[in-house]
Amino acid sequence: MKLLSKFFVCVQLILIASSFSYADSTSGIVVYYSSQNKFQTLLAVAINKHINDTFSNLPVRFNTDNDLSVIHENDLIISIGNQDKIDANLGALTNEIIYINDTVKQSTGTRLNKSYISTEIEQPPCRYLNLIRAIDKQWRNVGYLKSSADDNRLTELKKCAKDMGLVISDVIVENDDDLPEALDRLLHDCDALLALPNNRIYNRHSVKNILLSSYRQRIPVIGFSKSFVGAGALAAAYSTPDQIAQQLISIITNLLKPDRTPVGDNVYPEDFSVSTNKQVAKSLDLQIPDDDSIKFSMQLLEGKK
Repeated sequence: MKLLSKFFVCVQLILIASSFSYADSTSGIVVYYSSQNKFQTLLAVAINKHINDTFSNLPVRFNTDNDLSVIHENDLIISIGNQDKIDANLGALTNEIIYINDTVKQSTGTRLNKSYISTEIEQPPCRYLNLIRAIDKQWRNVGYLKSSADDNRLTELKKCAKDMGLVISDVIVENDDDLPEALDRLLHDCDALLALPNNRIYNRHSVKNILLSSYRQRIPVIGFSKSFVGAGALAAAYSTPDQIAQQLISIITNLLKPDRTPVGDNVYPEDFSVSTNKQVAKSLDLQIPDDDSIKFSMQLLEGKK
């Protein structure tokens, strides 16, 4: 995270040099995404804008049908989202690859790839707990519905919670039938319910019931998207397509320097936004700070202010 922050601060200083050195060594940039996914489409548009603004002499090609024939030997590949077919094929190439992960399931590179960086759309686990702390310092018990795919994330959440003096109470949900009982158990013993991206638990069939059940028990839900807040969650931390695209430029700029700095396998968003639902807060008799104040408090907790 600290390395990426340095890259972003320095990007303006090395912009022109990077553009020319990159143009000398690559054919262009190929972006894979699903046109059926609204967020992936918005992110592809933002990536196109920022790449054109930064590397104006490089062609950007977009592909939504998993066609590998559009890739040249020296292309940089950006693959957005979990697309099993194309991900498996990309692993057989020697190109530089940046994978933008938008699910709990993560993709991994192979020994053939020159470089493989997995960047996250989801926030780092500690950031969600910082959001809870910034909203109400009195909350101590955090409920969490998990699935078997959550093991790594839950481990990090519990580590962060321990450092913050919070307690994570988790109950596993493996199918829709498990949800009512698991939710009922959690809502009796928590100050807030932390809902993180997991299609097995939070999907179009279950979200409404989860929010209504929590509301009836007067337990606020802390979510992961602005739309979740609009549906009835109290608050959420998330990164917009533009924020992710801006960070991607700093990663590309560093990646293509001759003396580039190593980047970790999994890179979380550096910048983020906060959204709250004032109507829900009022209904739950909660007095919460405004969005900007909450974000500022979170940045203080992360050591960014």
